[in-house]
Amino acid sequence: MSEQALVPVDQRRVSFYGDDLVAVIIEEHGRRRVYVPLRPICDYLGLTWPGQWERTRGDEVLAPEVRSVRVTLTERGARTVQCLPLDLLSGWLFGVQARRVKPELKEKIIRYRRECFHVLWEAFQTDMLPLLNPTSPDPDPRVTALAGQIDLVRAELTFLREHLSAILLAEDRIEDVAGRLEQATTLLEHLVGRQTQQATQLADTADLAAGLAVAVARIDERTARLTPAHCRAVQDQVTSIVEETARQRKPISYSRLYGGLKHRFGVGSYSEIADDQFDRVLAYLRAEFQRVTDGTAPQQDPLF
Repeated sequence: MSEQALVPVDQRRVSFYGDDLVAVIIEEHGRRRVYVPLRPICDYLGLTWPGQWERTRGDEVLAPEVRSVRVTLTERGARTVQCLPLDLLSGWLFGVQARRVKPELKEKIIRYRRECFHVLWEAFQTDMLPLLNPTSPDPDPRVTALAGQIDLVRAELTFLREHLSAILLAEDRIEDVAGRLEQATTLLEHLVGRQTQQATQLADTADLAAGLAVAVARIDERTARLTPAHCRAVQDQVTSIVEETARQRKPISYSRLYGGLKHRFGVGSYSEIADDQFDRVLAYLRAEFQRVTDGTAPQQDPLF
């Protein structure tokens, strides 16, 4: 793109459904060509200029054809604007995404795409074509018409080529997005499956831990000290022995039996004896009874 603004050979205005469109003729390297300012068309279509200008500059076909031209658009005089050749205008218009504009302007964009080029070109044929070929003083009308048709076909081909490229690019992007979505779906399903499996494992672990806690509590209850039921059994056994030996020559007292239990099992109170020693406690009491009486120790009633 030339840095210095070009000065048009001629300029015309064309009314298009109430919009005042401007067209200019630029001469470069001995060749004259019709150019159309883009900014006014953006304003008529409700398009933001920065976004459309960025799109145009990023297009590999349009960008090299853009020219900075001194054009008189208002009564304030000429100013530098960015222009495209008329034969590329249709391609540029078809790059506008109608779904991103206001709903009331969609029909207008479609009208521009369909008719704008033809209306402008007809005006150029009648008013500006002689300026495009200044070396031909008396152009043959048939040649002029043929040249116009050739340019029209060239513009249509350019439009079709760009439109096809846009479709193919969109298809590639859609396929790429579809592939990525499929991969993401597979990954999410895998993650959900793993999370479900982990949740099940955690639930099983929690149940196992709860069961172990209950079992440990029961073990602790049995191993820490005599259970209340076993304490009562020891008390009943001690009472029976004391009562049975009361008539003996050397009776056995409560203090002797309880003291013997504490000494044998190394505790401060018989109730602190580990519960798993309950059978040994009963065996000790029977042995004490037999040692004094040389008889049989009183039987203990079943606990349950």
